[in-house]
Amino acid sequence: MSFGGAIMRAYRAHMGWSQEKLAEKLHLSRSAVSKIENDQQMFDVNILAKLIRLSNEPTIAFSIICGVDGLLKLLGG
Repeated sequence: MSFGGAIMRAYRAHMGWSQEKLAEKLHLSRSAVSKIENDQQMFDVNILAKLIRLSNEPTIAFSIICGVDGLLKLLGG
């Protein structure tokens, strides 16, 4: 799993959201969320910015700066 896909999947799981719910909040299709999570689509900087604003959680920004391992540890993944 790619960096972006891992961040998106971990955050979505942490929130207990379906791909459809996250897609709605990010103004994406469910298919786009699935493709990002499964490394079939690049994780766009605009999507990343939306995810950070949506989450309003320092763990997301931390994971971007320090790597996905930090996020997964904080979220218990």
